[in-house]
Amino acid sequence: MSTPPSTQRAVVIGAQDGSVEVTANSELPELEPDAVLIKVEAVALNPVDSKMLHGFLEPGCVLGLDFAGTVIAVGPDQPAWRQLQPGDRVFGCTDGSDRRRPRVGAFSQFTACRGAILIKMPSQMPFAEAAAMGNAIFSAGFALFHSLQLPGSLTNKAEQSRWVLIYGGATATGTMALQFLRRAGHKPIAVCSAKHFDLAKEYGAEASFDYHSETHVEDIRKLTNNALSFAFDCVTTPSSVMACGEAMGRLGGRYTALDPFDASLIRRKAVKSDWVLTITLMGRGCVWPKPFYCEPDAALLKWGIELAEVAESVLAEAVDNLKPHPLRIMEGGLEAVPSGIDAIRQGQVRGFKLVYPLE
Repeated sequence: MSTPPSTQRAVVIGAQDGSVEVTANSELPELEPDAVLIKVEAVALNPVDSKMLHGFLEPGCVLGLDFAGTVIAVGPDQPAWRQLQPGDRVFGCTDGSDRRRPRVGAFSQFTACRGAILIKMPSQMPFAEAAAMGNAIFSAGFALFHSLQLPGSLTNKAEQSRWVLIYGGATATGTMALQFLRRAGHKPIAVCSAKHFDLAKEYGAEASFDYHSETHVEDIRKLTNNALSFAFDCVTTPSSVMACGEAMGRLGGRYTALDPFDASLIRRKAVKSDWVLTITLMGRGCVWPKPFYCEPDAALLKWGIELAEVAESVLAEAVDNLKPHPLRIMEGGLEAVPSGIDAIRQGQVRGFKLVYPLE
């Protein structure tokens, strides 16, 4: 394409606390040496987008993590094995929503991302599908294979199949985790609303339990013969934390959440607990307030790059090897994103993911 403009349309933090606005005057992100500049073709919303509105960012910061688009410029310091070119179709998860780099975010006409951690799209994959997968892939992989240290991988089945509890199995990260577990040779258990049992089964759940049921923890212990040793909590509420801890077998195990939690809710010393912050896989740490704040970690960046490589190879083998969460394709482009964020805040987005093709 021709030289990109100096300013662009973007969804940014507004001047009033908790507000979001669309501006036509956001500066394009700087093309750092190891980054690529991408023309965004579609974006997808995540619950974290609604959490950024109070105290995390300065007014004018571009919002958004999930995107898919077309490479238009490449920095000079790309790894030799990762030779992206203008015209390549890619998707991923930005490390935007960062006051140090306020112009970087997915919800914009152009974004920037480290080339090494992008995922090339199969030629037959639509931008709308790809836009919905980045954060889910990195979050599920980080939790299951790094934090929980599950055996197996996306390309190799574990020698021993294990029961793994996914609390929030009908969330976007939950359905990706169900698929990852199947590919790694494990037996996923989903906890979700009963109306989403069919959805969880479609994505790989061996069994599903309704979190509304007073006996769902007891029922999980019965199914697993009191031997459950892995739980991934995609919801991270006090009730989900306690339920996961209580569902663990007599020997305990590992519990990982997507958000910080009160460790006292895990009442058993035999359960080792952790939580993951997906943007740390991008290698820049996090400057959000504590407990999110952390320094850059080169080892996490290396692990994130390896996960992106594996996910790309799995999709290249067959585009339907990994499926996005059920999508709701929305009209209106970036101008409609603030209403989608508001719908998430009001609890109106359940069992599907909002995706916005850019016009």
